[in-house]
Amino acid sequence: VIIHHRHTIFALCRFCPVVIAPEEKETSGFLKFRKQQENITVNPEDILHFPVFPEFISIAESKLGCTYVFGAKGPSQFDCSGFVYWCLNQAGVSQGYMTSASWAKSTKYPKITSMSKLERGDILVFSGHVAIYLGGGKMIDASSSKGKVRTTSGITSSSYWTSHFICGFRVF
Repeated sequence: VIIHHRHTIFALCRFCPVVIAPEEKETSGFLKFRKQQENITVNPEDILHFPVFPEFISIAESKLGCTYVFGAKGPSQFDCSGFVYWCLNQAGVSQGYMTSASWAKSTKYPKITSMSKLERGDILVFSGHVAIYLGGGKMIDASSSKGKVRTTSGITSSSYWTSHFICGFRVF
């Protein structure tokens, strides 16, 4: 069983019948965990691995300025769909390449139908475009018009982006 919340990582050790939260990595190669008031040391190979939300945003932001190329899927050139695909997979989400039309029809993740309900890390689907929501009305995407991976502010109040918004998806 794997238990995780958007901003806190939890794992169930296959040898420990308790939920543990990572605390720090020790030099011995073992991970130290906190369980209520106890400390537990566990071999990393005994931890079940799963996608990590904070890394997803860092991965996306690390590609700012990379060149837009139609059909490119990374690691240094992207189109909008390839950018979302590459970032998700680098963060540990096994997700195939999908265009905005494919994302709009997806049932794999919880769908967000209102821009006011978006949260940091959600996948944005617009007519003919996909991006990653950074929160505060800001997104990161591979822009064909700007020719690079960039951030854009004010999307939740922009008449262009609000009129082209189809939905969002909560992957994490």
